[in-house]
Amino acid sequence: MVTLGIIGVVAALTLPSLISHNKTVESVERLKKAYSVLNQAYKMAELHYGEIENWDWNLSSKDFFNKYFIPYLNAVKNCENNEGCWSDDGVIYLLNGNPSEIIKSNQYAKAEIADGTFIAITNQQEHAHFYVDTNGSRRPNTNGKDIFIITLTPKAFIDYAHKVDHKGLWMFGTGLSENQLKANCKAGGNGAFCPAYLYSNSWIIPKDYPRY
Repeated sequence: MVTLGIIGVVAALTLPSLISHNKTVESVERLKKAYSVLNQAYKMAELHYGEIENWDWNLSSKDFFNKYFIPYLNAVKNCENNEGCWSDDGVIYLLNGNPSEIIKSNQYAKAEIADGTFIAITNQQEHAHFYVDTNGSRRPNTNGKDIFIITLTPKAFIDYAHKVDHKGLWMFGTGLSENQLKANCKAGGNGAFCPAYLYSNSWIIPKDYPRY
């Protein structure tokens, strides 16, 4: 009985950690898949419409998404900038719990792909941001946990979050130092740079990575 009791205590202590770790692993795997899907769509669109720098970057987010990505995503649902394809409140949270973005805005177009992942896009004219929600409408809707940002640039691009030397599809935070990525992607942090932190670590989840 004592042995069973010890086993029960150990299980009670380790099970939540194990579940949290498995959710994190699943979320990262779905991010990798979404990145691959978006990258393939981007390459297909270039074959159809020419080099990305010659695309119409003045289009609204909805029209940009519909023209250059939706035909190549095999989306099961295209919500454009209407309700659906995101959590009901539309809020994205930072790792510290504060609200960050509201995807309900008309600035965002949204779709659901075959595995249930939600993708939203906002076209900023000189670049575009994809927001990937790896577990669909379920929570926690938090940067670095189930929400990840991927940026599309038609040329080299430098701002506070990117230092990229050519066009392409980039994990948000690409080009920043490891210390910058780690400082952002930690419990209580912002979490927006977590995609670049994972990518720079060859998709291996660091020990200090924030879990569910």
